[in-house]
Amino acid sequence: MTHRDTPESILDLADQTGVNTIQVHGIVTLDTLKAVHAAAGSRKVLRAVHVSGEEAIADALESAAHCDGLLLDSRSKDRLGGTGKTHDWSISRRIVEAVAEIGTPVILAGGLNPGNVGAAAEKVGPFGVDVNSGVDDANGDKSPTLCRDFVRNAARTRD
Repeated sequence: MTHRDTPESILDLADQTGVNTIQVHGIVTLDTLKAVHAAAGSRKVLRAVHVSGEEAIADALESAAHCDGLLLDSRSKDRLGGTGKTHDWSISRRIVEAVAEIGTPVILAGGLNPGNVGAAAEKVGPFGVDVNSGVDDANGDKSPTLCRDFVRNAARTRD
C-alpha cells in the first residue's frame, strides 16, 4: 500500500520493490488510478475506498472499472486506514452489490478482528477480508493465536 499520489511515484515504488500488486488509497484521483492501471503491466491494482458515508458507493462505482479490486476501509481525520475502527457495513454491502455487474472483487477491511470477522463477512459478502491491527497482541506484534482465530472465523462464513 502506498500513500503516494502521482502515477510516476506509485509506479516507481512498485518497480523498486518488485511487488505484484499495487494498492493505492482514495487520495489518488481517478486519472491517476487510470494511469497506474494502464501502466501496471502484469501487476494487479487495488483501490482503497474509504467508507465514511454514502459517497463511498459512487467512488467505488467510478473506480471499479479502472482497477483489479476494491479494498473497503475505514478512515479517520488523521489516518487513511489502519484505524482499527469499523465502518458502516451496510454501505459496504451496497458497494459489493453495485460493483457485482462489473465483476470487480471487493475486499473488506477496517477494524476487523477474530471476534467480528464472521459477522462482517456475512453482512457484506466480500470476495475477501483484510486485517492488520485486529490480530496484534498487547505489544503490537502479530499474535499467531489471533491470526489463526481470524482465519478460522473468516473461513466459517464460506461453509
